[in-house]
Amino acid sequence: MAVRREDGRRKPIEVTAKVRMEGMEMAEKTGGEGGGFAAIEHVGIAAKDPARLADWYRETFGWREVMRTDASPPVVFLATPAGDMVEILPAKTSLAGEKDNFDRGYVHLAIRVEDYDAAVEHIRRAGGRLEGDPIDSKGTKVRFFRDPEGNLLHVIRRQRPLVER
Repeated sequence: MAVRREDGRRKPIEVTAKVRMEGMEMAEKTGGEGGGFAAIEHVGIAAKDPARLADWYRETFGWREVMRTDASPPVVFLATPAGDMVEILPAKTSLAGEKDNFDRGYVHLAIRVEDYDAAVEHIRRAGGRLEGDPIDSKGTKVRFFRDPEGNLLHVIRRQRPLVER
């Protein structure tokens, strides 16, 4: 967003949006001329069976379904308690193999948890396939796993968040 100055040049203006999140009011500043890119609205995951995968995410993570199309197979939007969303949509093709964390492109979804040990055990019991060894470095704990369709995710518990919400 910008306004014209007296000399005809554009001058960026700062936009501030107030957001209510779980009873806390936060001021979030967004960029000037670029359109105010405030946050990631959702991340999409293409699935062989979107309804089944969405149900697994909902049941395993406790996320709430906010939209499901009438199409067959459906597109499903799930929301975390913090309001972050995941869209699960029908895949047109299958990958030749599972992606590794360092493959090109989007490779994993990180899920912030309050109780790391309980979350890892819950994922294991729900059928998530744990991968590699647990990582514990400078107060940050990470555990990678795969969902029922082989997508790579990890849970993370940081001693101090990188960004305050």
